Amino acid sequence: MIPVKQRPLYKQVEDFVRERIQQGEFGLHSKLPPTDVLAERTGTSVFTVQTALTSLCREGLLDRRAGHGTYVKQGRPVLTCAGIYLNRSFSRMDSAFYELLAHDLRSKLAAAGIKTIVWSDDRDEEDQTCPMPSLQASIDKREIQALIPILICRNDLVWLQELPIATGMITHDLRVPQAVRSNYDQLLTESIRALKQQGCKSLGVITNLVVDKRDTRSMEIDFFRTLIDMAGQAGLETRNEWIQIAPRSCVHHPSFGHEAFGRIWQSKEKPDGLFVHPDGISAGVVTGILEYQVKVPQDLKVVFHANDQIPYPCPIPATFLVSQIGAYSDALLRQVRLQMAGEISTPIEIDYTITSTNPFTSQPTT
Repeated sequence: MIPVKQRPLYKQVEDFVRERIQQGEFGLHSKLPPTDVLAERTGTSVFTVQTALTSLCREGLLDRRAGHGTYVKQGRPVLTCAGIYLNRSFSRMDSAFYELLAHDLRSKLAAAGIKTIVWSDDRDEEDQTCPMPSLQASIDKREIQALIPILICRNDLVWLQELPIATGMITHDLRVPQAVRSNYDQLLTESIRALKQQGCKSLGVITNLVVDKRDTRSMEIDFFRTLIDMAGQAGLETRNEWIQIAPRSCVHHPSFGHEAFGRIWQSKEKPDGLFVHPDGISAGVVTGILEYQVKVPQDLKVVFHANDQIPYPCPIPATFLVSQIGAYSDALLRQVRLQMAGEISTPIEIDYTITSTNPFTSQPTT
């Protein structure tokens, strides 16, 4: 007998058949027991079993042959339709990266013959602690076999991890097995090394880093502490007035980068090295450097973050740490495929590409 669950009976039968395929009881290309036998084993009716088998045939897991019975077509569930989830509560956030990532994912899924459904969650934050009704309905109907959340927050992270389908998600939290995130240790290591190699003795920082003192395990605090520790180990001096952190209201705005650079450069003492992240802030810092007529690299060496598909003008010499959007979409799809194959997924960190060539003009910046 199948366990009693709060799911439609035919969905319970689907689960029953799917689990036995994954466990090897119903082997690849083997013939399923007759519908009356399955009905007896699951404590349901022949009609319920037929409904479930029809759904699994549409999914591509089974093959029904007229007059011969129903056979296992695939040893694992087949990905025919995937979902992409974006939390739209971040009205303050520059969404260009996530829009481009969603486009890249949809293109790769379409090339593989996989349909895509996009969910844009614009509910109030207090409502985002439970699944979107339309998304939950699609999962219950087996309309999607995987979900790729690429823009999420703490409220929805809990239930997203508990969904009964394969997932791969953009999140800073490496405690999430399905996580895909930037390799921040590599970002900081390469940035400090680049500045040190250029002879820098001090370090200024402009970033969207948000220190959340309510959660001592947060990525933001680790990022901040690691940056300061690495700078100290490299012999780079840091001062409070040289560290500019964006408030939550403008974490990606170029205007913050412009104003933050002004505050640093108007200090009595100035750093000779500057690390700027992310690219939305970098664009404003470039404007500030030009406005204050700073001599680069004579008086200041700079490391900027950039996304490979989001250009911004940068006529000054600089080192770039570049995020490759395609690498993130590949990693998200890899997480989904691992779970679809019944394998255990672990967090994936994406390295940055370091270059002294402007990634948008292909011209050397030094």
